[in-house]
Amino acid sequence: MTMGRKGEILGLFYPRRDHAQHVEESLACIHTGERLLWTNDNEWHSIQNYIEDTNIVSTKLYHDSGIRISILDLVHPDVPVLIRRFKVQSQQKISGKFFYYSNFDVGETSKKNSGFCDSEARLLAQYWQDYYIGIYALPEFTEWQVGKAMDTIWWTNSKYDMEDGKLQRNKEDIGNINNAAGWDLELEADESNEFVIFIGAASSRSLLYKRMRELSKLPLEQIFEKTREYWVMWLSKKNMYLKCQESKDTIICVRSCSMLITGLFSCFTS
Repeated sequence: MTMGRKGEILGLFYPRRDHAQHVEESLACIHTGERLLWTNDNEWHSIQNYIEDTNIVSTKLYHDSGIRISILDLVHPDVPVLIRRFKVQSQQKISGKFFYYSNFDVGETSKKNSGFCDSEARLLAQYWQDYYIGIYALPEFTEWQVGKAMDTIWWTNSKYDMEDGKLQRNKEDIGNINNAAGWDLELEADESNEFVIFIGAASSRSLLYKRMRELSKLPLEQIFEKTREYWVMWLSKKNMYLKCQESKDTIICVRSCSMLITGLFSCFTS
């Protein structure tokens, strides 16, 4: 996975580390009731770091209007699912929307992609052949749009559809598509709200549904702790290996120095 400094997803690889790359961009935005704020805009100030000894990423965003967003990103250690927790807080009252937008390039061939929204399962998915990328969320999204990622028919484009604060709820499309999910965002001053986004990959539709359904039933704290323990253990093994290598190098160095000294002594005594 490739992430920008403001928490925007710029790359997602499945099933291998180097192939295929399925994402052009995937990020959150907020409609304040007056305008749309993209979280990768220059208006936001960001602080980003890893949780100690893990690959879990914390991103904090601050907007001059008083809106603050905390993002926690982790990849489950057992299944190819990215879990994103957004905590939105505002110093002023907001009556707007929280949107999550994605422009997927499934199988690295966006022209051949198909997409759909299963409004009963509350799942957005985009696919090509045996690559499926899906979005599920807690709480479940109440609005959606599967549209064309093209300026020539901009009125279906999910990216532009969010600008008026509501989505058209188109359920499917084919070729050069993007998608968006939406939730009501009602905040009093200094209140907060949380949204958890699951972005999963699978080789079939049924497997994608299964993974999303099973993960969404688990408490987020349990997933976080399992992921944290996995990476702490992985890193400790890596550090132990490096220390062993350093010890071996030291022994080799001592032996080499000993042989050099012995050779020099032999030269002086002969």
